[in-house]
Amino acid sequence: MMDAVLRYWPILGLAINLLIGWVVWSMAQKFATKTDIAALQKKVSDDVSALGGDVGRVSARVGVIENEMKHLPSSEALHTTNIQLERVIGQLEGIKADYSHVLSRQSRLEDGLIRHDQILSDAARGR
Repeated sequence: MMDAVLRYWPILGLAINLLIGWVVWSMAQKFATKTDIAALQKKVSDDVSALGGDVGRVSARVGVIENEMKHLPSSEALHTTNIQLERVIGQLEGIKADYSHVLSRQSRLEDGLIRHDQILSDAARGR
């Protein structure tokens, strides 16, 4: 076996060098280089800078919305207002029922007054 190694050592050395070269080339293709990393860092930095401006605009808009919402009533206040409105509606229904009685009484009084006026008018004419 030693004779075979000694006889074919140039071919084995070349094969081993080619194998090592292929492994190094494969690793260079598989893994990122320093220039790739630098380009990626620049792109990420540019994207973050662009997003920084967008975040500032969104933050300003959120601030405006929060400022406007301070003036709006809370859900508890709306609930309380809704309950009070229901009470007012109930009271108005009661008033409406009472008012219908007043209208019927007024109608009867007007009828009586009209009859009274008719009687007085007939009496004045001598009928």
